[in-house]
Amino acid sequence: MPGLPHLPYLGELAGLLSACAWGATGVVVRAYLGRVPAVAVNSLRNTISSIAFVLIWLALRGPAPVPSGGVLLLVASMIVGLVLGDSLYFEALKRIGVARAMPISMGYPVLASVLARSRL
Repeated sequence: MPGLPHLPYLGELAGLLSACAWGATGVVVRAYLGRVPAVAVNSLRNTISSIAFVLIWLALRGPAPVPSGGVLLLVASMIVGLVLGDSLYFEALKRIGVARAMPISMGYPVLASVLARSRL
């Protein structure tokens, strides 16, 4: 991949950092949900994530053309997953707490697998 030096165990490190970030998100978000609405927290998080994504993409790939169909799928995915899904998840953190909401959220991959299997 252009722009990215070969680093041993880069994938493993990225996976561990991702897991740590995911675990910390629930705790950090829960701390602020008492004062700030879930949608506002999610908007701020998505804005920061979008800026980081674009900067990293440009640093690693440069300005590469993206097919219009790919952009449409990306926007649709962001609306469903990041806007609706995360806003509901943050509201669940607020209402039932981290200890209950995080294990429930771990059911998403299983549910997605079952639904995918039934549709294929």
